[in-house]
Amino acid sequence: MQYFQFFALFICITITINSIANYFLLRRPPSVTKSSTSSIAVLLPVRNEEDNIVELIGCLKSQIGIRDITFHIIDDNSTDCTFVRAQESTRGDSRFLLHRGDSLPSEWLGKPFALQQGYKLSRSEIIVLLDADVRIQEGAISLAVDLMERLKLDFISPYPRQVALTWA
Repeated sequence: MQYFQFFALFICITITINSIANYFLLRRPPSVTKSSTSSIAVLLPVRNEEDNIVELIGCLKSQIGIRDITFHIIDDNSTDCTFVRAQESTRGDSRFLLHRGDSLPSEWLGKPFALQQGYKLSRSEIIVLLDADVRIQEGAISLAVDLMERLKLDFISPYPRQVALTWA
């Protein structure tokens, strides 16, 4: 029994040390938003996201620091009101393009197929992929693109702060 307690304590201490190290060592983009000159397409594959789509679109509308941005919402054959809610939320905003996804071929999985369709529709220099349950702060996209361009990277995968609403 003592070995189990020692092992459990060791694991807890290791996780705590790792969390502290990550807090100080992970790169963070600067808090000042620079205006990006690149054309950016944000691909949003959505399927049955009527509970998330309106809030997500609100976050996207608040993005600053990007002159040329297009949001491609690809409805992956939703059976709920996702497409209608997206239409209502984006009405009058030409940055948003809504697409009804094609039927899923047998050799594909849903999300990758929706992303492939969005990729083919985009003509932008930079592609950003987002899930419908993600919420981003004002300027998040321009900060990520700025970091990618400053470091001369071809790909970046920013890891946003996660907000847990339950104990688990």
